[in-house]
Amino acid sequence: MRISSNQTHFNGLNSILQKQVDLVKIQSQIASGRRISKASDDPIGATTIFNLEQQLGLSNRWIANAENAQSFVQQEEVALFGIENVLQRSRELLVNSGNGSFSDSDRQSIAVELEQRLNELVSLSNTRVNGSEYLFSGFKSAVKPVTTDVTGAFLYNGDQGSRSVEVGSGVSVVTADSGYELFFDIKNGNGDFVTTSAAANTGTGVISPGSVTDQAAFNPADYQIDFSVTVGGQIQYEVFDATPTSILGPVNFVEGDAIAFNSISFEITGTPAAGDSFAIAPSTRQDVFTSLKNAIAALKTSASEPAAQAQYSNSISLSLENIDRALDNVLQIHSRVGSRLNVIENQLDVNQDFNLATAETLSKVRDLDFATAITELTQLQIGLEAAQASFVRIQGLSLFNFLR
Repeated sequence: MRISSNQTHFNGLNSILQKQVDLVKIQSQIASGRRISKASDDPIGATTIFNLEQQLGLSNRWIANAENAQSFVQQEEVALFGIENVLQRSRELLVNSGNGSFSDSDRQSIAVELEQRLNELVSLSNTRVNGSEYLFSGFKSAVKPVTTDVTGAFLYNGDQGSRSVEVGSGVSVVTADSGYELFFDIKNGNGDFVTTSAAANTGTGVISPGSVTDQAAFNPADYQIDFSVTVGGQIQYEVFDATPTSILGPVNFVEGDAIAFNSISFEITGTPAAGDSFAIAPSTRQDVFTSLKNAIAALKTSASEPAAQAQYSNSISLSLENIDRALDNVLQIHSRVGSRLNVIENQLDVNQDFNLATAETLSKVRDLDFATAITELTQLQIGLEAAQASFVRIQGLSLFNFLR
């Protein structure tokens, strides 16, 4: 086959240029440390890199969310520990105040400490995170959750929302509970009904918190228990509904015996006087601050006379029941907080393990094998030098060089 000088020149030059391109490419890869710098280098590999980087970006966002959520939840847990301590101490003070040997002055001293505990509880309810956001305001994080109005009543200014963040694929975690659920959404009394004594009672009757004997048959309603004394001196009671219609009695009263009707059961100790009455009412929502405030008011009331002592005992018994309900509510929420922390920690481990595995895969696809690349660079340099040298030699070949 006849090969022209132009063809020889063209082929040799193309070979040199191609080797130069290959050499520049491998030099660029070594400088960047990347095997693929643009899609044309490896279209399939470039698509794989794009997908892996997208997954890593999403996982890193989940990790950041989880770390932020963990900080919020841990701060809520600290606040809950403080709230529990306040309620436990308040309960201890009220139990101690029931000591029959305590004077009005002793109870006043207890009231002073209980006021301090109430202030501490209000402060905890207004806990801030990040120096600005209120922890227990729901979605209204800029609003102070708990305040009082001109009458001294406690108000909740937030909403009932629970902030949450996504920490994994299909995994969302609540970062803070609303102050309404924590402090205000609490049923008073035993949670089903409230037992109280009339302020005008002159006897020494003390009513227990009571309980429901059959939840399925229980029908919340208002009832009144009225006491009377027969000519023979027998104390009797009669139960009326809101109509008022008598639904039980008259029944001879025996101290400490259960009084039961309509799935309601309670006891009355002491000696009620004729004309004394007690009330049963369905439980309603009462915030924990009001429960403490009522206990403080009871402690400040003189209880030197037997009838006043009975009224005081009824008030303290109800306050203890309300605080127990509030404490149970806090403990339930605290258990949920602990579960959230476990979810966050587990998800952090999952995301970090995923990142490690994905980063290794990404490195295999995208990053350069330097040992192989340097070997290839050396080979390309030798090949380029050989191509240049051979091109010069071939260019010097001419038939006229052999004609004399």
